[in-house]
Amino acid sequence: MLRIIFFILLFSPLNVLFSQCPVNITSSIDTVICVGDSIDLNASGGVNSTYEWWPSTGLNDTIGQSVIAVPQSTITYYVTRTCPNQGGSSIDSITITVLQSPNSSAGVDLSFCSGDNVQIGVASNSDYTYSWSPSTGLSDPSISNPLVSLTTSSSPEDFIYTLLTTDTTTGCFSLDSINLEVLDLNISTGPDIIVCSGDPINLNSSISGNGSNPVSYSWTGPNGYTSSSATPTIPNSSASMSGTYFVTATVGGCQTEDSLHITVADVQIISPSLQNNQLVECLGLGQTNADITFAISL
Repeated sequence: MLRIIFFILLFSPLNVLFSQCPVNITSSIDTVICVGDSIDLNASGGVNSTYEWWPSTGLNDTIGQSVIAVPQSTITYYVTRTCPNQGGSSIDSITITVLQSPNSSAGVDLSFCSGDNVQIGVASNSDYTYSWSPSTGLSDPSISNPLVSLTTSSSPEDFIYTLLTTDTTTGCFSLDSINLEVLDLNISTGPDIIVCSGDPINLNSSISGNGSNPVSYSWTGPNGYTSSSATPTIPNSSASMSGTYFVTATVGGCQTEDSLHITVADVQIISPSLQNNQLVECLGLGQTNADITFAISL
């Protein structure tokens, strides 16, 4: 028995058996935290000592009696107190358990028409609670995926919603936000057009309320006509091209449309006996009370 005691005394550091340089870690809060939270770690002991912390992961400093830890996962921190006057040192440790926060998703940013209903957020999780802010325009600010309806008097107008998602099993929470751009979009094709057969048909459109957002266009018309240009031209018109042409303008999730009627009138030579100048007229104008006549040189 004496040999065992002698062996312990001979080979064990004195600061372990009879430490004159003790150290003890205390924390400002419980050692179970949510990811992203910070925790103050304090090493007790005298001022005539040095303190070194490791590992450095998540620490604001590794030297000092007090440090701040922001670990992203569960980790064990150690601190060594060294006492120059006593000629000894000691070590203490603390394990910080890090709980993951819930995935808060407000959805992707949207553009939509003033007065429309759109859905934001994602499918709900039964372990989570939800709170949207502000609640303006929302069908229910306490669910994960409410409907939102907004109007604007100044197009485009941005609205930002923030979603707070809380895990009821851990108390951890996270935030996410979504930007909603509300558009009062308008497009105009101008008045109906009358052209003579063979002349080009120039389709025009003007858009307002889109701000700096790019606009996509879709024209449709008689004989399966389509175009994605804002102002397309149809060359060499014929009577079969007469009819109503529709244009749809799209910005994000907002669409607006307008239409105009095109009349293509046939050209007929009235006086074929004239040699230098012949009198011609555009027939089938429909909206006029009399034929329009032109003098052309042959």
